[in-house]
Amino acid sequence: MAEVKESAEVTDGDKTESAIVQCKTSAGSFAMKFQREWAPNGYDRSVRLFERGFYDSTHFYRVVPNFLTQFGIT
Repeated sequence: MAEVKESAEVTDGDKTESAIVQCKTSAGSFAMKFQREWAPNGYDRSVRLFERGFYDSTHFYRVVPNFLTQFGIT
């Protein structure tokens, strides 16, 4: 199960949109941060899928703190 919290921050006149996805797994919880400016289409698609529960019951294969999360649908 994942919880999505979107936010927008304005710094020096530039708006930065981000989302924190809090994931709860059988091995514990972790958070993923998505920055819209880094990949606008990927941000929109990923946030929408997490909000709809598309990734519920997904297997997380590897989580490397501050670097990457690998998961897939089996």
